Amino acid sequence: MNDRERPPRRSTHHVTAIGANAAAVAVNFGVVSTGPNAHINSWILPPQAWGRPDEVNVAPGTHNLTTPRPLVGRTTELARLHRSLTNGPARGDVHVIHGLGGVGKSALALHYARAHTAEGRFAWWIRAHDEETVESDLAALTYRVNPALAQARMTPRHAAEWARNWLQSNRDWLLVFDDVADPGLIEDSVGPLTTGRHLITSRRASGWAVAASIHFLDVLAPEPARELLRRCSPDGSDDVIAELAADLGHLPLAVEQAAAYLEETRTPVARYLARLRATPDRMLRAGAHDTDPQDTVAGVWRITEEAVAARSPFAARLAHLLAWYAPLPIPREVVYTVADDQAEVDEALGVLAAYNMVRLTATHVEMHRLVQVVGRMLDDGERHGPDVLTDAHASAVRALAMALPASSTLYNLPNLRQWPWWLSVLPHIDHLVGTSVPVGARVDVARLLLAAEKFRSLRATSNHAAERVQQAVTLLAAELGADHVEVLAARLNLGWAYEAAGDLGRAEDVYTALVSDHERVLGPRHEATLTARLMLQTVHLRLDKTDNSNDLAVDCERFLGPEHELTVFARYHHMTSTITADGVSAAALDEARRNTHDLVTLLGEDNPLSYFTRASFGVLQAIAGDPAGGIGLLEEVIDDCRRACGRDDEPWLAFLRGLLAMALFFQKEWHRARELLDEVLPRLLSAYSVTDPDVLLLRYLHCMAMFAADDLERTHAAATELLDDTVGVFPRDHFVVMWSRLLLALCELGEFHVRQARELASEVHADMERVFGSHDENTAAARKVLRMANALCAIRHPIRWLTGRL
Repeated sequence: MNDRERPPRRSTHHVTAIGANAAAVAVNFGVVSTGPNAHINSWILPPQAWGRPDEVNVAPGTHNLTTPRPLVGRTTELARLHRSLTNGPARGDVHVIHGLGGVGKSALALHYARAHTAEGRFAWWIRAHDEETVESDLAALTYRVNPALAQARMTPRHAAEWARNWLQSNRDWLLVFDDVADPGLIEDSVGPLTTGRHLITSRRASGWAVAASIHFLDVLAPEPARELLRRCSPDGSDDVIAELAADLGHLPLAVEQAAAYLEETRTPVARYLARLRATPDRMLRAGAHDTDPQDTVAGVWRITEEAVAARSPFAARLAHLLAWYAPLPIPREVVYTVADDQAEVDEALGVLAAYNMVRLTATHVEMHRLVQVVGRMLDDGERHGPDVLTDAHASAVRALAMALPASSTLYNLPNLRQWPWWLSVLPHIDHLVGTSVPVGARVDVARLLLAAEKFRSLRATSNHAAERVQQAVTLLAAELGADHVEVLAARLNLGWAYEAAGDLGRAEDVYTALVSDHERVLGPRHEATLTARLMLQTVHLRLDKTDNSNDLAVDCERFLGPEHELTVFARYHHMTSTITADGVSAAALDEARRNTHDLVTLLGEDNPLSYFTRASFGVLQAIAGDPAGGIGLLEEVIDDCRRACGRDDEPWLAFLRGLLAMALFFQKEWHRARELLDEVLPRLLSAYSVTDPDVLLLRYLHCMAMFAADDLERTHAAATELLDDTVGVFPRDHFVVMWSRLLLALCELGEFHVRQARELASEVHADMERVFGSHDENTAAARKVLRMANALCAIRHPIRWLTGRL
């Protein structure tokens, strides 16, 4: 309807109001208010409130930043961040600092922002926990830039929009979005604003725009963490401070929390460290008296845990499981046993990595030690009740037990190429079994103990193998019964632990009892019974005890078949015992060659016993008159072993090199043998027992090599110590004992202690004649030494008389 079509306005208005306090107005240009409580609010906005955002200016260096505390140990990170922001585009540049909760992301961002304002530029700090705080802090920016708008009674959303318009109209500003929980919360602020720079801190490692520059912030280096603690506890010893910093994982929040507690309570560092280890849940919740519980390590990580659980309940359960392992990388194969679907586990790990709760590589998962402690904390919450924690602990034990490679027999040892995997899981086994055994997981704990100590005994790196294997036997017997097959197998491992430690007497006792128990429970024909007999025979062979080894080989072939692994082992042991008694004939050497081939084929080339068997054959070659061939084979075995395990410091590798020295001895290369034994014996003595029969044999050869090199003083000292260590291991008529005594007689002769030499040589000669016979070459050697002693004794006094005259 146009103006011409409108009816003319009436010149008079007639209106009516009905009811109490009613008002009727025909034309009004003011405010009408009725009622006893009526009031009128009115204000007049100043002209500045009506200006466009691009017309509003602020003072140089305007900001809302707090005063930062001194930044310790972050000089490199701050300089790197400064270079990245300075060298990047001046407009629309987005940088994300991510890392563990409490790692110091906000502190680093605050220091950079302060430097930004010092150059006269605008900076604004925005709390980005949720949408409301983002809008609230952007609204505060509006009221700081244009205080007149505070009277406009704008909604936070409209005030935030005005702030965005102002930012887009200006340049060279910095927005800091602190503790962003979800990248989506700040999309409306970051995406459209392209005339300044954005600095974001978050625990989220992923989900950011492709164009964003990502900066990972790690924990402090050890020395800055110690320096923070040293400032508040100058009287603490450096060693204790270093231990506390390490236990706190060098996490800045944890270190600062401990420092505040130490400073306020005047608690000695050593006492705080003891409390942290005894009650970590209490200490990680404790700060200074005015510390907000949400700002402690425990509080910070509870918030992250809630975010993870909201996104993936399975990821939250997986975090509880990972909390029970050691704070070291763990193979992903272990974690994959938790679920049937490997992809589900990978996705859950991705969620945890996105919140920086774990670090991921293609092969391993690692969780920070304090995240683990918080994950094991007991409280009244739904996700931290006692049942939840117990189930997580048991699941962690079960997952690791399921990931262990199958071991069907005692000789099915981890091949050398598996050793890096085993070395990576050992700390986790120790950590799990070092805590209280969870209900329902005792059998799995026992299996972990057995696997760990079997591997350690193989590497000669366990000082408590027998004790821990006995613990496993006790756990299994309590759950399964003393006569259960798995308990009997565990007792075999106990004997092997004693044997590996050089305690052959106790190993013999264990195996003897086991043979009887196996025959009673399983019968004489059972594979496990024959295995127990084979282990007993092994100890008898090392102790030079007579044993009818051929009977075992015959029984194994009859009950298990000629190709069974126990039959092959039994034939090999019988061959070895025959060589020990009768020397190495050509026929014996051929049999040894066949047995060595059979064993290597059966076990696989990378089985440790395959390397040992090949090396033993090399020694046999040297003894049989082909030292060059034996030396070549031994050098080949050592090179293969070194390549397979990828390490040069293995005690087992040192033992193989000791066998090479033995072959060099038979080649009469005394100098090379002595140099090699000088090098490997300290390593062997640090790993194996000094009374281990194999080590005693190598020590005896070392004495012989030193004597051949005319080093009488060292020979005398080493032979004396060797004889002391053979007591209780070898009988008096063992060849190592007799020849060591003969060496001492020769040393006494070299030092002109003629009477002592003659007495010792006479005793050794009598023992050798009794053991070997009067025509044996060993007896002949003792007889020769005795004759030399007698001859020197006859001229002893004339020499002394002539020396005195001169």
